[in-house]
Amino acid sequence: MMGKAGTKERQIAVLLHEAATNPNAAAQLLLEASIYLRSNQAMPTALATYLANALSKAAKAGQSKRGETLAEMLGLTGKAQRLPKYRSFDLFMLIILHDEKERAIPSKLLKKELMYDVCELANVKERQAKDLIRDARKKLDNARDEIGVKFSINEVQ
Repeated sequence: MMGKAGTKERQIAVLLHEAATNPNAAAQLLLEASIYLRSNQAMPTALATYLANALSKAAKAGQSKRGETLAEMLGLTGKAQRLPKYRSFDLFMLIILHDEKERAIPSKLLKKELMYDVCELANVKERQAKDLIRDARKKLDNARDEIGVKFSINEVQ
């Protein structure tokens, strides 16, 4: 279809970017994927990852939610997928700072404060904030173990 090498990949990259908010772009991506599959050609990695992530998430969903999950993950429903408006680094620093405060002054209020701060940072509800905190703590612990460094603001300053 396209004459220049790489043009199709650029088109797919643009569609992938738009798919989170534009159901027509998402549908076009499925059409592009079907062309690759029918011709038994390797599709661009980004497109393959997009499909694999959607299929995986749908397969893990409850039986009654699989179709809805697949359509949502593919961007076909018109619901914009909420992209994080924060950097992981900001979340990690927020947790490290709160941990330092808690070491100095142990308090249950500080744990609640961290949860509320994460709710505000990530624009999520309390349950999602708890999950983000848990996941970020695991990543911090893994990084500590991997490089053998303690993350402490006192050591950074």
